[in-house]
Amino acid sequence: MFSADPSFLTRKDKFTKEELKRAVRGALAAEIDAINYYFQQGDLINDPRLKSAHEDIAKEEMTHFGEFLRMLYEVSPDEFLMINKGWDEASRIIGKVDFPIKIKTGEEEKVKEIEGKSGSNEPTLWAMEGIKSTFRQKVKNVEYGSDTISIAEIDEDEGAISQGGSSFLYHVPYLSLEFRLRDSSPSNWKEIAFNAGKKFSILEDTTLLKAHELSPLKIGGKVSASDWDQPGSILNDVVKAYEYVSKGGFDKVIVMISPTLFSKLFRVVDRTGTYEHEVVRRIGEIVVSPALDREIIVLSPDGFEVAVRKQLKVEFLDKDKEYEIYLISEQISPRPLSRLASCSVVKET
Repeated sequence: MFSADPSFLTRKDKFTKEELKRAVRGALAAEIDAINYYFQQGDLINDPRLKSAHEDIAKEEMTHFGEFLRMLYEVSPDEFLMINKGWDEASRIIGKVDFPIKIKTGEEEKVKEIEGKSGSNEPTLWAMEGIKSTFRQKVKNVEYGSDTISIAEIDEDEGAISQGGSSFLYHVPYLSLEFRLRDSSPSNWKEIAFNAGKKFSILEDTTLLKAHELSPLKIGGKVSASDWDQPGSILNDVVKAYEYVSKGGFDKVIVMISPTLFSKLFRVVDRTGTYEHEVVRRIGEIVVSPALDREIIVLSPDGFEVAVRKQLKVEFLDKDKEYEIYLISEQISPRPLSRLASCSVVKET
């Protein structure tokens, strides 16, 4: 099957570096094919002596496979590290992290040097530093085992609350953001990874607060905004929204507001010199979110959860020419416990 390499018949030049990589990959494929072939043959041999000898040959091919793996590490350490990452991922799932190959001290330094250039753990940590979700930090996060959330219809009368006969299904969205780091400029990796984390944080807040069908902006109460250029107007709108939420039985609230509106709170609202933000803080904690623009959301943390289908993860994906490719991802959804737990103040366009 692999007895003759056709290139040997037509060329006399030695392999280039890239061709050598391909040759080692081909040898690995040939060894896997040979191992499979020998074991299949062994199942058909009746004589136990011959069968034992045949299996011994197959095991020797496994040794050859290991030798070619070592060669792959020598000619293409980046590819070998991808195999190592696969080992680590399977070890995490299995629950055992032992690695049978002991690397010598000199080789350990080489691995560290390679990892610093390919699939390094540092960009993962830098991206995580940039991820700061304002909403998720303020409400309870619960593990969720489905790709959809079922919200039941509620029937109310004077003496009882009953689950209605129908329910509605909502998708738990998968959020992701890819970022690429150029091999030639490792000094700029931290800022790229950090800003990717920041951008993903805004994407997360946008989904949880206003884009998803179960977000407080879409499922909660609403009041019309007044003229926010007037001192005290934001405070008055927050009071209206708080009145809605408190009537639902919720007293502890947070006030989520955009950076632009937050800057407007540093205005005096009465003759005593009290600033607007000082009075708003008496109602609830002010949380600034860049995901918001022309909205204020007054929300009770007791009435909302974040359903987490897949946990937040930053992972090295691949190497594409001069780039290292990383992915930030998670699968989450807002999960309201009551439609009365939030009220939004919306500025009409």
